[in-house]
Amino acid sequence: PTEIGLLKNLEQLDLESNLISSTIPTQLGQMEKLISVSLKVNGMKGTIPSQVQHLHYLRTMDFQINDLSGQIPASLGNMTSLWNLMLATNQFTGTLPTFGTAPVHLLDVMNNAISGTIPPFRRSLLGYFKVAN
Repeated sequence: PTEIGLLKNLEQLDLESNLISSTIPTQLGQMEKLISVSLKVNGMKGTIPSQVQHLHYLRTMDFQINDLSGQIPASLGNMTSLWNLMLATNQFTGTLPTFGTAPVHLLDVMNNAISGTIPPFRRSLLGYFKVAN
């Protein structure tokens, strides 16, 4: 629901395994204090909204096992707190964004249609990287 954006002080949102078959609401980007979001194992469709780039404190994004598609937004590579990015088992296409300022430690994009080369990112921080199809 669009009202989710009113939860500006919420730090953790876990809606795992709830059979949610809608799109990710753009209002998610209004949840200014959000540190962790899990929407995994639902029926989420559509793309990751560009508004998530406004989640300056977000450390964990877990959107695994859905039906999300399109390209992984380039803006995720500039999220300065993003530590865990789990997007496995969706329908993402295209290339991975460059993780220039994002301190990504765990990156899981397996079982998607990702192509191209592995972009440069802060490899000294990377502890887990899974990209197999």
